[in-house]
Amino acid sequence: MALTPEELAFTELGDRLRGLARRRSRAELRPAAVLVPLSWRSGDLWVTLIRRPGSMTSHSGQVACPGGRVDPGETSREAALRETHEELGIPAQSVEVLGPLHDVEVLVSGHVVTPWVARIPPDLELAPNPDEVERVFAVPLAALADPAQGRFRLEELKHAGKRYQVPYWNYADEVIWGATGRMLLDLLRVLERAPTARS
Repeated sequence: MALTPEELAFTELGDRLRGLARRRSRAELRPAAVLVPLSWRSGDLWVTLIRRPGSMTSHSGQVACPGGRVDPGETSREAALRETHEELGIPAQSVEVLGPLHDVEVLVSGHVVTPWVARIPPDLELAPNPDEVERVFAVPLAALADPAQGRFRLEELKHAGKRYQVPYWNYADEVIWGATGRMLLDLLRVLERAPTARS
């Protein structure tokens, strides 16, 4: 029996993640993990993102994937699932974890983040924690892959004497950048859908 477009998309993504030669950080940074939740809507993959409340002491007002620090005794995958349940009310049994992306070093906060790509149902009822989530929204990967639609650009930032190329998207009144932007660009590269920055 032929696979549906949804099944084909997730099967291909899972295969690509399993074949990914991951970059693992060796830096002496605190471990953290996030979930990159994908669902199938309107014939494409969509990623569910959150915006942090402005009242938070760190990452306030920023767009992010659900996640946080890895507690002692748990794996990064377990941490990503736990944090996603705490922040969005998504139970682990509703999540199909597909695999990890490259580690992302966040030198400003002193963390190394492992992003876990996962499949969630498109009609899943969410219960955002208002202490950690101000807004939940979903973005089609097609918009992030299109430089015009997502208004994609790369900006050079300096930190601790080093220069970094940081991806930015402006989509639906939200700015996606920083560590989250780097994770999503890595995801698009895995799918061979990465945009080219506009000049």
